[in-house]
Amino acid sequence: IRVSSVSDSMGAYLLKVRDLPPLPALMRPTAKSTSTLTFKHYSNELAGTDAEIRGRRVDDYVFQFVAGKQVQIHMEKVSDGLDPLLEVYAGSDRLGLEIIARDDDSGDDMNAFVVFTPEESGEFLVRATSSGDNSNLGAYSLRVGQMP
Repeated sequence: IRVSSVSDSMGAYLLKVRDLPPLPALMRPTAKSTSTLTFKHYSNELAGTDAEIRGRRVDDYVFQFVAGKQVQIHMEKVSDGLDPLLEVYAGSDRLGLEIIARDDDSGDDMNAFVVFTPEESGEFLVRATSSGDNSNLGAYSLRVGQMP
């Protein structure tokens, strides 16, 4: 045992030594179940002919999601000029007034990755777009999955 001060200060101290109980055993739990998340894959391209909302070209997809089950959506650029951006809205919100989830760069290499759990079952609009202006266009792949 070595005792020292943090700085050059000196003073009295009290040192106590006692036995401690052993550490608890390591837990090696057994999973009660497993689940597999199945993704649906889509390929598309943001082009100058796509719909424009708030100065950005968009591709809108509609999916049915179940309440309480986590959803994962990944948008990966195929073209170098694209900076993917994902937005999720209620299925009836085509104008995108109340965003449920949004991501720009959580996926690797500036790709977008959204994880959310719907509070209610129903239709959801997944908007694939770009974080840049209308010149930021190109091909992308979209993967969508929900926990079983």
